[in-house]
Amino acid sequence: MSDLQSKLSNLREHIDSVDERLLELLRERAALVKQVGETKQENGITGSYINPKREALMLKRLLEKMQETPYPPEAIVSLWRTLIGASTAMESPLRLAIHQQGSLVPYMLAREYFGSFIPATMLTDSDDLLAALEDDPHIVGVLNPTGSGEVKNPWWLRMCQLEKTPYIFACLPFVQKTSVQSVPFLAIAQVNVEETGDDISYITAIFSGEMPAIGNIIATCNIGEAGSAALLRIPGFFAEDSENFANLRHALGDSLYEIHFLGAHASPYLIN
Repeated sequence: MSDLQSKLSNLREHIDSVDERLLELLRERAALVKQVGETKQENGITGSYINPKREALMLKRLLEKMQETPYPPEAIVSLWRTLIGASTAMESPLRLAIHQQGSLVPYMLAREYFGSFIPATMLTDSDDLLAALEDDPHIVGVLNPTGSGEVKNPWWLRMCQLEKTPYIFACLPFVQKTSVQSVPFLAIAQVNVEETGDDISYITAIFSGEMPAIGNIIATCNIGEAGSAALLRIPGFFAEDSENFANLRHALGDSLYEIHFLGAHASPYLIN
């Protein structure tokens, strides 16, 4: 065996040893996840076990720690999102409902974010998506906030009328290039949305008269003869019990008829 072959063989044996340690850590992690799920069930905690704030802060912490490595940020997120998806599925059922309008992009993004092993249903009607989200707390919906093709009574207006309120909690993809200006796809479910410190909120604002000149609008529609509505995408956390929400309500003026918080997600991790 040449010196080169010997050196490569030794390095590969070292890699194999690292892989064995990684597998042992994964076994330990799976056992802990199982205990978490059992503890929740024993204490009567039901519904979705997705924890958007914890997951987002975990990803950002890992990305910061891995900045000096040659691994692409997308690879780090993909690896840990697979772990998170598998862990969530171990604790409770998890299914995807993906709103598809001809493109495979939402399907691919949902698979990348939640895991290729999570059962998924493709839906062409956003009514079916909203009904699934309202009926089952273990379903996660994925859609394009502005590309549904709905001109009248869009999903973001109908979502305000649901009795069991799902919330926007994640953006897909999580790692985004600064050169891409498009609005990301959104993940929606019956989850508890909390402030992470760097968030983007989604608001439905309904006006009884003329819509004021405001920024951050990503979609609009007419209501009746004189009314209108807008979907706002605003940096910050604007839950309905927050000071931000109260200030926004005041800033939107006298023609504002209703305002609804649709959810929020951690700001995406930006790369060049």
